[in-house]
Amino acid sequence: MENDANCAALAELKFGAAKGMKDVIFMVLGTGVGGAIVIDGKIRHGQHLFGGELGFMLMDDTHSFSELGTAIGMANRYKARTGKDLTGEAIFNLAHAGEEIAQEEMTVFLFNVAKGIFNLAYAFDPECIVIGGGVSQAEWLIPEL
Repeated sequence: MENDANCAALAELKFGAAKGMKDVIFMVLGTGVGGAIVIDGKIRHGQHLFGGELGFMLMDDTHSFSELGTAIGMANRYKARTGKDLTGEAIFNLAHAGEEIAQEEMTVFLFNVAKGIFNLAYAFDPECIVIGGGVSQAEWLIPEL
């Protein structure tokens, strides 16, 4: 038995973007930030089974990666500022159309995803970091990161 992020990482190692690699971080950008850490071809669960629980990383004094680096967190911040209850996808679309608050919140999202990737790259020095989850399909994501 494994969690979904670990299973996705194993699939990427066998068939996908990390095929043939041994040291990989798999990051899931979904309702939260999940992930898996693969060292020497094996999932690193950790002593307390916290290995790969990327969403709990603190990105500032009080906010987790899942609060700052997800579309849902972005939508919650946007709603708090505007009163409008929109999906993350709608806010991304508004940001790309030039709406100021949407752009500001998308910048928070992108900055924190980039910060998380940067920190993981330096902490683990993997062969690659694979990004999965719903937001990973957006054509603009990698160029903007």
